[in-house]
Amino acid sequence: MIINQLFGKLTESPNFKSISLIIKLFRLASQGDQDEDQPDQAITKYCKEPEDYSKIIRFSLLELPNILREFYQVDYADTFKREHIESHIHQVIIRGFLIKAMNFLEHTIETQEAQEDTILFVIRALEHLNVILTAFESLQKKALKLLIQVWGDHLSLQIKLQAFLQVRKVFQSMPDHQQQDILKKFYEKYLESAKHVLWRNYEAINFMINCVTELCNMNMNQAYQVVYLSLQKLVKKIRDASVSKNQQNVLSIYNQQTLYVLKLWAQVICTHKRENQLADLMPPFIQIAQSVLDFYPCIDNYTFQLQLIDILIKVSQVYKVNQNLLSYILRMLNCAELKRRKLKSSVKPYDFLINISIKPKYKQSGTFWADFCQQVVNRIVIYLSIFSNEKWFYEYTLFLEKQLKRTSEDFGFVGNKIKVKDLIRLIEQHNSKKGKGESNLQSEAQRLIYEQEELIKQKVMSEKQRQQAGEELEESEQEIDDVKEQEFVLDEIRKYKEDKKKDDVAQEDYEGLSEYEGDPENYQEEAEEQDDQDDDSDN
Repeated sequence: MIINQLFGKLTESPNFKSISLIIKLFRLASQGDQDEDQPDQAITKYCKEPEDYSKIIRFSLLELPNILREFYQVDYADTFKREHIESHIHQVIIRGFLIKAMNFLEHTIETQEAQEDTILFVIRALEHLNVILTAFESLQKKALKLLIQVWGDHLSLQIKLQAFLQVRKVFQSMPDHQQQDILKKFYEKYLESAKHVLWRNYEAINFMINCVTELCNMNMNQAYQVVYLSLQKLVKKIRDASVSKNQQNVLSIYNQQTLYVLKLWAQVICTHKRENQLADLMPPFIQIAQSVLDFYPCIDNYTFQLQLIDILIKVSQVYKVNQNLLSYILRMLNCAELKRRKLKSSVKPYDFLINISIKPKYKQSGTFWADFCQQVVNRIVIYLSIFSNEKWFYEYTLFLEKQLKRTSEDFGFVGNKIKVKDLIRLIEQHNSKKGKGESNLQSEAQRLIYEQEELIKQKVMSEKQRQQAGEELEESEQEIDDVKEQEFVLDEIRKYKEDKKKDDVAQEDYEGLSEYEGDPENYQEEAEEQDDQDDDSDN
């Protein structure tokens, strides 16, 4: 084929005339709105088959960038710069090609966002284009923006990973101020995705946290600035909301976005703590998180606070710092709802791992409050296990035991009292061992952490299976609709044939009648005359 011959010639001995021709063919092939009555002669000559358009696009995006590097004799270890393109006309033509390529890829993402293979092709094309995009800073920024958009908008981990790897590759060679801009863009995209967190996107959100953490560790100086500014904005937000604690201001603080911002920065601060200068932000981070806990402590927000306490517990596990979280946990254990007798209800089990507010139907459920009490007790066990080997642990837990006994006496359910008594027994057993071997408290904490991790995996897997079942159901429904549509068309064709057959029969009768002097009325008159003659003969 003539198009393959052009590709081979350009690959073996590139010259700018052939390069310009390929760029022109790409521009025409990617338009999609050419004048079919008067097509361009180049397209007519080289595109004999419909698939030739696709070949031109793929070759231009995947092969042409490397051909340009070889043509301008730029080593792959060096960065391709505009100075390598000596001719101004060449610069204009190549820049025009890159602009057209970026617009084409951007349009492809907008129109084919549901097709994973297409998005992966776009990422691959951006990877190849990047070897010459370095000569045009504005276009490289546009390519990075497109990759970050793909990274944030799609739930597929494969798409997120491929997009992140391409950005990371460019990020390594960028100057500091540009790296800070990239970090900010990643953080802003993460903020947008963290507004609503469900099991459907839970795994994707955690993957995004890992990506941002990876970039922060690559340049801690710039990461420090980004984290500091983010925490500063959160402090201002809390201060402004504290002026009037109405429902709108409370919801502006107690939402999933706030929770997952703190979760992100907790992981960043806790990664490589000894080598990480971000560890200096640990004390203000704890103060800000505790100010969120103190902002509006009421029953409606207790599940939000439980998840925030989980984040602070992880910080304590890494830095071995006592944040006095027991005061916040015991405050929940002292809530009035646990002291009232409630009936068991058949409401759906509450998801303490993802939900951040308590709906009214759960407030009247004894089952919910029994589960809530267990969740609070679990946090106490995990938090105490962090400091179980400290010398001051025995004195620290003496007062705690008294508080737990006094609190459990007022519980409305016997089951909740038993949970607290089991906790006290664990503490007493640990203190009796006096640091000799692993205590039941530590092993219980490890079991709870393991069970929580397994529950998260199970929830994510169940959601994937549910989505897969939903997609299969949609496909089967589409097949049923196609069958119904096909049956409808066949019925219409059958009716049309039957009607046409009746019309043909009527037409034949009409033609037979018209033999009588060309008018069926003559046939009627002749018939009447014949009847009269028959009557006369009878007479």
